[in-house]
Amino acid sequence: MAVTKIKGVSSLGGGKYEELVIDGVVNTNGDLEVDSLDVDGVVTINGKVDSKSFVKIDGVVTLNDKLRAKTVDVDGVVTIHGNVEADKVKIDGVVNAKGQVSADLVESHGVFSAEEVVGDKVIIHCEKRNKHIHNLFGFGRKERKDLPK
Repeated sequence: MAVTKIKGVSSLGGGKYEELVIDGVVNTNGDLEVDSLDVDGVVTINGKVDSKSFVKIDGVVTLNDKLRAKTVDVDGVVTIHGNVEADKVKIDGVVNAKGQVSADLVESHGVFSAEEVVGDKVIIHCEKRNKHIHNLFGFGRKERKDLPK
């Protein structure tokens, strides 16, 4: 299998890639068709991502269209301005999906926001161990304290 590696600061046109590995600051223009995508960096994708296998994100990604893959694994921070379609979505980082997330299994141990979630099995683990993260992203209970008169 041919591996395409992008390291450093770069831009990438859309197209077909077997295994695409991005490690750096990259801006893509156009749809990406990949067997697999592995991102560890700061990436903006201006197009759709269609993966035959997996999409692994450890960096900060903005996807300005839809994402389709068998498995989506997020340990980083992702904003998706389209729908997500997968067999399995696993979130240990932060995901903000502006569209629908649809998968057979959706499991989140991180911070997860979506317009709509559809799945055979949806597991959202909620723990109060890091209240600062929850408050930073607008989650959790807010307490109001009135000022003294």
